[in-house]
Amino acid sequence: MKRSLHMSLAAVLLAMLLLSACAAQAPAADASAEAPAETGTQYITKEDLKAAMDAGEAGYVLLDVRKAADYAASHIQGAYSADVDATISNSDDETSLANLKAAVAAATGAETGNGDEKFVLICYSGKKYAEAATNLLQQMGVAAGSLYTLEGGQNGWAEAGDEYVALLESGEGAAAPEAEAEAPAAAVTPAVDASEKLITPDEVEALIAQGAKVFDLRGAEDYEAGHIPGAMNINNKQFENPDNPVDGEIATAEQFEALMSSYGITPEDVIITYASASKPQMAPRLIWTLEAFGHTATYLLDGQYEAWAAAGKATETGASPAVEASEYKVISTENDINVDKDYVINLPEGAVLLDCRPVADYSGEAVADGNARGGHIPGAVDVYYMDAVDENGFFRSVEELTQLYASVGVTPDKEIVTYCQRGHRASHTWFALTYILGFENVKVYDGSMMEWSNLEDQPIETEVAEGSVGALGDAAATAAAGDTCE
Repeated sequence: MKRSLHMSLAAVLLAMLLLSACAAQAPAADASAEAPAETGTQYITKEDLKAAMDAGEAGYVLLDVRKAADYAASHIQGAYSADVDATISNSDDETSLANLKAAVAAATGAETGNGDEKFVLICYSGKKYAEAATNLLQQMGVAAGSLYTLEGGQNGWAEAGDEYVALLESGEGAAAPEAEAEAPAAAVTPAVDASEKLITPDEVEALIAQGAKVFDLRGAEDYEAGHIPGAMNINNKQFENPDNPVDGEIATAEQFEALMSSYGITPEDVIITYASASKPQMAPRLIWTLEAFGHTATYLLDGQYEAWAAAGKATETGASPAVEASEYKVISTENDINVDKDYVINLPEGAVLLDCRPVADYSGEAVADGNARGGHIPGAVDVYYMDAVDENGFFRSVEELTQLYASVGVTPDKEIVTYCQRGHRASHTWFALTYILGFENVKVYDGSMMEWSNLEDQPIETEVAEGSVGALGDAAATAAAGDTCE
């Protein structure tokens, strides 16, 4: 995830004065000089950098200019990989420039930055590699006054004690710069196949290193006890419409814009979501909401937070970090994944209604709070959404999922409309069908049974369709799991 830092206004002004003095005295030099002639090298200490990181300040972008393999082994949290070893080892400036351009574009949205960033260059000891990167960045058009070198480099940071070591992480860096050098930042291809939305902890790390934003959909107490570093805590109620009489329905475009803006999100951001293995529906519900507004650069951590912890990945504690607000604008309100009651009433011929609730709710044996009647929409089949994952919260194999859904007539040649109580569990099933099985025509009835059960002019059935009882879909299992759509 992108992490930026800034100095106080007074410090910036002082630095600018010092830089101006240096620029006036420095002799002219060609592009091969070891340090930029305009300013010389300006340093930032590890103490000042860490203090700014701890405070969550904004304005600095960290560029790790060491060899990519050394970056992958260990780097400061939030740093972008910008390997300039080609310049050091064989004077191949073009490769180094491509690496720098890709890293700057991924971090800022522009090949040379937006003009208000301060770049901190991290090399081995704060010497040779940082000096080469400084020269190259100036060749790219980055202002000399925007360039800082971490005093002592990565080595000094790693040797400074536990509090500094705690801010180190591992993982791959940016995508191959050769493929990205000429592309705008919004088109930077993640180091993860965009068609593969279900990703591993290692892939999460790779995307975070490129600037991806992470949302934790668990309760505040669980989040504060431990979460992925930099992840922001968000609750499903925040992206619902509080003014809609049907509880749980999707927010309006204006409400969603305000929400994403408050989290500092832009339409170009890559979004990673996760929740808990016990309530995995919350994460794909946010993905479905984002995609309903045209934001399709989304990923889901398979196995949820428990998978991250089990993999031994770094975690942090405490409240959700403060972020600088953005001006988020929805990409589109035109979509084919969100349908209303009128669509369900006039369901196209051959379409399948898929109820994602436990069979006790489906049959009417249990009646959820807010429902006037128990049962299901006539003609619907039932596959409990939790049947799609194993006991550890990981999605089942393609073969297992294919068999599970085909047993009730849910096949890729048909239009599928999923629903549950409030649309959350239906979104989980929508994700499985769309992004694991590759179904091309899956929708969510957002109003679900919260709306349908209270439509006095619409019928309800209680008969259990053949094959609808899933492995976890009985009343006892549901009660034991404490399953709810909240």
